[in-house]
Amino acid sequence: MTLFGEGYGPKIQKGGNYRPDMSLRLFDVWIEDDKNRLGGWWLEPEDVADVAGKLGISTVPYWDEMTLEEIVEIVKEGTPSEVSKREAGTEGYLIEGAVARTKPLMFTRRGLRVMWKIKTRDFAS
Repeated sequence: MTLFGEGYGPKIQKGGNYRPDMSLRLFDVWIEDDKNRLGGWWLEPEDVADVAGKLGISTVPYWDEMTLEEIVEIVKEGTPSEVSKREAGTEGYLIEGAVARTKPLMFTRRGLRVMWKIKTRDFAS
């Protein structure tokens, strides 16, 4: 099993907006299976949350299914960060962006997941 997470908080890049100390949020889990022709599989978000809960850590916030246009608008508007509200008690910090995946998962011909990332700063003037 390979866990993928993101560290955040003071001393991590320009962190400190989301909480007063350092922490980690899990966002993906790969299950290795060398007996499987494909080598393994990615867990679904609810299963990632289950693993995180068993490890006593949080996951990144997940949004409901939405269209490309809806995601772009949310990021472009500069949506307040759910994490900074919950963990730092502040509402002045915006989300850094969003990572989107297809549902159900789709893969390229090389076996890579179809996904993309958009950042709030992409819309800064």
